[in-house]
Amino acid sequence: MAISAFYFLAYLFRGHEGGAETIFDAASCRQLASVLVISASLLTIFAASRDIITYHDNQVRLEYGRVNAENAEIRNDFGNIKEYQKTVDTTKTREIRERGWAAMIFFWCIYGIILMLVGLYKNSRNLLALGTTLNGLVILKVFFYDLWEFNTFYRFLNGLIAISSAYLPALLLYNGPVDGIFIKTKNMFAILIVAANIMTIATVSREIVVHYDKQIVVRNEDMTQTCYSYNRSSEPCQALQDDIRTLKNKASITLSIFWLVYAIFLVSVGFVKRYKWVRVGGVALLLVSIFKLFFYDLWSLGQFYRIIASISLGAVLLGISFAYQKYRHVFRDIIN
Repeated sequence: MAISAFYFLAYLFRGHEGGAETIFDAASCRQLASVLVISASLLTIFAASRDIITYHDNQVRLEYGRVNAENAEIRNDFGNIKEYQKTVDTTKTREIRERGWAAMIFFWCIYGIILMLVGLYKNSRNLLALGTTLNGLVILKVFFYDLWEFNTFYRFLNGLIAISSAYLPALLLYNGPVDGIFIKTKNMFAILIVAANIMTIATVSREIVVHYDKQIVVRNEDMTQTCYSYNRSSEPCQALQDDIRTLKNKASITLSIFWLVYAIFLVSVGFVKRYKWVRVGGVALLLVSIFKLFFYDLWSLGQFYRIIASISLGAVLLGISFAYQKYRHVFRDIIN
């Protein structure tokens, strides 16, 4: 009702011509209509977000109530016997809560895109700024919280939503006619593209690390039982320790390879499309991945693989340097 009232009043003020005999002139009516639309949008965001979270919190409460009811039934049948008490599946309740946050993040992303579309269509800086801010909040929340705290599929899903929250507004602003929101539209486009690439790197990197961490946790549990039964220097215990070390090495090397491939992709796109900051970001990521491979990953490998990897890395770097020397005039034209 409140949202409908705000929109209805905004419609009335928007169509009011104003005049000497009225309280507000035409400019004041347009400003009031803009304030009312912004208020209605904020109230919509708050109300829908609140209901999404409340619905999933109620699902968690129902799960607790179901388990308590089963425990009460068990006590009636068997008496107060401790080993018959059932506990709430924390994995299930955590998944319900994470699903609620994912639904809220998805709503923010969609609503932010809608606000930006309306802002571009109506040439409204306020709606465009509100939509961009909402998508920015999605990116910040996922980057600083969801990727590190979520333990289910919704971690990866939220990462994809955050990537979309950067790329989709960037596409809308690519030829956007509105300037002067917070900064120029061209600069906003560049910021969103950078944020999209950072979110892509962070999301995929996090999934790589989590994939190997799950296997390491299983090996650690096995090692705890095995080393408790045998001596730490025994062959089964040493084998599990070697497996854990190998998994850590694989995680680190896979991460470096992903960074290297993505950096080459960024550099290629930057050269083809003549995007300076995409090239700069790609080169920076390329240097980080090369240094990580050379100074950290290579020394964790076996001797034979270390030699092969070192020769391969050296060949790649020599190839890049020879290509630059031979075609440096072409590179300079593209860079400039």
